[in-house]
Amino acid sequence: MQNHYNIIYREDERELTQLVEEEGMSMTPYSPLTGGRVCRLPDDEKTKRSEIDKVSAFKYDHEKENDTPIIQRIKEIADKLKVTMAQVAIA
Repeated sequence: MQNHYNIIYREDERELTQLVEEEGMSMTPYSPLTGGRVCRLPDDEKTKRSEIDKVSAFKYDHEKENDTPIIQRIKEIADKLKVTMAQVAIA
């Protein structure tokens, strides 16, 4: 099952994860780094991708206010562990 799943968007945990396990299937998430949004703080310098990726903007921009505290916490954990934000988000 290829599904949209990441540290910010975890809807599949409600029902799909259990079904996949019961059926002996596996999940291969796409957009695990939310289009790069969990790799830097929201107010950091804009990237080329953030300027041109309209699909990612459509998926995530409307939830920026709700996602920002999560991204800030990812940054705190990454700094504490001396790893990248991407490593924390994937873990």
